[in-house]
Amino acid sequence: MARHENPFDMQIKLLMIGDSGVGKTCLLLRYANDSFSPTFITTIGIDFKIKNIELDGKKIKLQIWDTAGQERFRTITTSYFRGAQGILLVYDVTDRASFQSIRNWVGQIQQHADVHVNKILIGNKCDMTDDKVISTEEGQALADEYGVRFYETSAKNNINVEGGFIDIAREVKNRLMEEGGSHKKERLAIYVLFFLLECMTDNMAKIFIIWRFDWADNGIKSLYWLKCSFWCMIMDAKNDAKHNDAVRSKGSNGSNGLTSISSIDMMQPLTLTPAGRPALYPSEVEVYSQDNVSLYDHEEKTTYKYGRCVITTHRLLYVQEQVTPNIALCLSLSLIIKVTKEAGFLSRSAKLRLDLDAVDSGYITAHMKLSFKCGGRDEFYGPLCTALERKAWLKSRNSQLVDRRVQNRPFRTCDAGIAGILRRQQEEQKKSVELTATAFSDLTNLMSRAKDLVEMMERYSVKVKSMEKSSEKEGNADEISLLNSLMLDMGIISPVTRENAGSAYYHQLARQLAEFLTTCMPNYGGIMTLSDIYCLFNRARGVELVSPDDLFEACHLQQVLQLGFHMRKFASGLIVLQADSFREDRMAKRLRQMAEKSSLGYLTITEVSIELQISYPLAQDYLKAAEELQELCRDDTFEGINFYPNYFDSYIRVL
Repeated sequence: MARHENPFDMQIKLLMIGDSGVGKTCLLLRYANDSFSPTFITTIGIDFKIKNIELDGKKIKLQIWDTAGQERFRTITTSYFRGAQGILLVYDVTDRASFQSIRNWVGQIQQHADVHVNKILIGNKCDMTDDKVISTEEGQALADEYGVRFYETSAKNNINVEGGFIDIAREVKNRLMEEGGSHKKERLAIYVLFFLLECMTDNMAKIFIIWRFDWADNGIKSLYWLKCSFWCMIMDAKNDAKHNDAVRSKGSNGSNGLTSISSIDMMQPLTLTPAGRPALYPSEVEVYSQDNVSLYDHEEKTTYKYGRCVITTHRLLYVQEQVTPNIALCLSLSLIIKVTKEAGFLSRSAKLRLDLDAVDSGYITAHMKLSFKCGGRDEFYGPLCTALERKAWLKSRNSQLVDRRVQNRPFRTCDAGIAGILRRQQEEQKKSVELTATAFSDLTNLMSRAKDLVEMMERYSVKVKSMEKSSEKEGNADEISLLNSLMLDMGIISPVTRENAGSAYYHQLARQLAEFLTTCMPNYGGIMTLSDIYCLFNRARGVELVSPDDLFEACHLQQVLQLGFHMRKFASGLIVLQADSFREDRMAKRLRQMAEKSSLGYLTITEVSIELQISYPLAQDYLKAAEELQELCRDDTFEGINFYPNYFDSYIRVL
């Protein structure tokens, strides 16, 4: 059988780009078919022509692609940039806008095309001298700026059309031939490289790879770097296997019976709040969190995938919310000896290796890996290292020792009697003033003093409750109001922000809002308007304010996440957030019972507002809803609207 010979020596793909109406299609038809059509027809998407030429003794097959210049086809045309070997930038010498768009097209080339692609600048319609607005000098200056050749052409009169195509084809041919000659040298060099890798140590091999990477030609650099990286991956696997063998042999030789321990076994169960957020220690503060993190036990994958990993001042928390019930684990930062980055490769994700201190447990080694399949490793690495450097858990232990010394202080006679009580109150007041002044001096000191601030807030809370129960409630009203204001100013110690919550910002904000409302909502009758929540929640957050849109989204997620609250919009347009126990039918029955027990036999809006501790508009909407459910009846009088229990059903049954 006769051998089929290739009819051409080289195939070159050329791409024509430019604004719509500059004459790209006319240039292509003139060069490929030696024809010209005066009728303007917009190119739809992309079209191409093939022309076989002989250039410098080489048979070349040209594939010339004509792209649409309209914006609506831009997504389609840019996909053809990648395989182009030569690009013709075309503008209309009678249209300055098309000339100014050349810079935008060059930006598209730099973004989508190969870095070594050849380019040429074409100024078309040079035959229209009367309408010409772009001079030859301007076109040449722009070409010189980008270091490309420049032609002024006319598809109508066939001026410089063939010269422009031949010139760009020759540049591409010469470049491809130079790269083809260098490929043979590179193939030989790569075989030498792999031979030397087997003979060298790991460090020397890495140095040689870096040197080889800088020396390689840019056109094939990525291919050889890929091979070298694959080789390094194999060598790392061999080194890990040698290390594991050494560990096993050391354990089998009876060296104190030390073996490897599962890193997951070193993690402790984590308690979650009813809102699904981690329960923190009194002096613990959230620093940063990252979603879609998976856990590796040494080099093995585990079932803990795509969870949320949270860095606090004391622990590393892991919560897997995709399963029911939620899986929650924690690891003390004091157990982490070293944090190392591991780069991703092909399907391998970027990871952080955590070497753990397992000596106290009687084991020789333990390490775990955090896999960041969806990114975010570098953003997570910085806050983790910062938390490890601060060692806030040591300060907490020292403060606990100080508290024990204070509690174990021996009794003194000067502490007895009224004078002793007054003296202790003065000391506590002085300590509180000093604590507040010191804590707010700088942010770092504030974080370390968080535990003391919480304890002081709890003391104020107990004092408020005792004052509310006392017989002198009216006289203590101003003091109670002042103390409540002080507690609100202390606010939330670890507010959820976009910086520390990342992509889980809205979910975590909703959970923190639920925690805040759990203690706040009962004081307002279990129902609050969004405007009231916005004011109180932002006041508690201090400087970390949330926008109305963020708060609305967090309120909307309450029912989705089943946090015990849900939003409701009344017919008047009032939007409220209420506890699940305060549903419309239950509230209507409760209002009917209130009306039946009322000494007047009916309810007013003011009475409901006072009894339920809700605003006047909210009380009015609830009474109207109870009326629609046929639990109440209204009576419009000159004094106002009165709501009576609905007895019509019982009357009908009697009749």
